[in-house]
Amino acid sequence: MVSSYSKFTYDDLDTLGVSVEQINWLSEPQPIEPSDWLKVTLDKNMDLPLSSEKAKCELIIAPILTELVENNGKRITYFSGYNFDVDKSLGLRGRCDFIVSQKPRSPRIEAPIFSIVEAKNDNLDLGIPQCVAEM
Repeated sequence: MVSSYSKFTYDDLDTLGVSVEQINWLSEPQPIEPSDWLKVTLDKNMDLPLSSEKAKCELIIAPILTELVENNGKRITYFSGYNFDVDKSLGLRGRCDFIVSQKPRSPRIEAPIFSIVEAKNDNLDLGIPQCVAEM
């Protein structure tokens, strides 16, 4: 079995009995104007080195997720870099990039959740098994 979420493949998901079907289940997204805070924060952060995954997470993704929390009346929260060990025997363990939970201000990860992972080598298809395994 795989050793962590980041190592999952589509074949590993099949072993778990999970199939992946890509469908467009959301309606057409409506544009939201970013706040002045987010614009300034991202503008300042773009002048910093963004050569590592950690830097990109901290300087780009975290401010966007903070804005997401604010835009949703703080009814959600997010966790960054948490260990999310669900079932070690199935390989469902590891550190997650970001998990968004519907439980506001919760000190622990609780369902319902959704997971955010970075695209591997700018290839979204490589990140899908990791994201599905985390969820």
